[in-house]
Amino acid sequence: YFYFYFYKNKSPFVKGVAFGLDDYTNDMEIPRSPEGHEANFARHMIVTAAKAAGVLAFDTPWVKFKDLDGLKEDCERARKMGFKGKFSIHPANVDMINTVFTPAVEEIELARKIVEAYELATKNGRGSTSVDGVMVDTPVYRRAKNKK
Repeated sequence: YFYFYFYKNKSPFVKGVAFGLDDYTNDMEIPRSPEGHEANFARHMIVTAAKAAGVLAFDTPWVKFKDLDGLKEDCERARKMGFKGKFSIHPANVDMINTVFTPAVEEIELARKIVEAYELATKNGRGSTSVDGVMVDTPVYRRAKNKK
C-alpha cells in the first residue's frame, strides 16, 4: 500500500484504486466478516495512499447485498474513512451507494457558507472565523471548497 504513490507517478492511466476485502483477508489468512472490521487498517492505508497519489479510492463491495440497512451503514463508514465510492455486486445496491456518496444539499449549503465566511475573513486580514458557532480555519475552508 505504501508504494502505490510511486506506481501512480509511473503511469498517467491510473485514476483510482479499489480495495478488495476478500483478496486482503485471503492474503492475510484471516476470516472475512461482512462488515470488514478486521481490515480497517488496510482500508485507511488504501485511502491514504490514494490521496497521496492524487487518485480516487473505492471501497470493497457489500457482500450481504440483500441487507440494505447494512449496506447503508457500510457506505457511511467508508465515506467517513475517505473512500469516494464503493463497488457493487448487485444492481439493487447502486441507488443506496450513490445516495450515501453524493453530498446532501445541506452539506453543500454549509460548504458554501463556510467558503463565503472564510474568504470574507481573510479579506479583512483574519486567519479564521466561525460559522454556526464552529471554528473555520484554512483546513476547514479547503475541505468546504472541495465539496462546493
